[in-house]
Amino acid sequence: MYLKFINKFTNNLEDTKTKHHFLEPDYRYDSEYHIIQALDKLISKFHDRMKELNWYDGGWFIEDVEMIYGLGFISMQNYVNKSIRDFCHARDIPEK
Repeated sequence: MYLKFINKFTNNLEDTKTKHHFLEPDYRYDSEYHIIQALDKLISKFHDRMKELNWYDGGWFIEDVEMIYGLGFISMQNYVNKSIRDFCHARDIPEK
């Protein structure tokens, strides 16, 4: 089913030379990659804190990284939404 959906949109690649096609490079990926890398480093710092401090346990860790995971989720959600919008613009699919 998924391949039928992709084939429906890839039959006329020549028609989309002036627009961004969904098989072309993703220009948002680099920004998203750096955001996720930064959040991963931040989580690692909290994980290291758990090893260094006796009083800092899993409860404190979960409390601290909960917001970081939330930021990562929001970032991924925006990335997916913008990618879908790019796909719709490339294929002239009207937005609802």
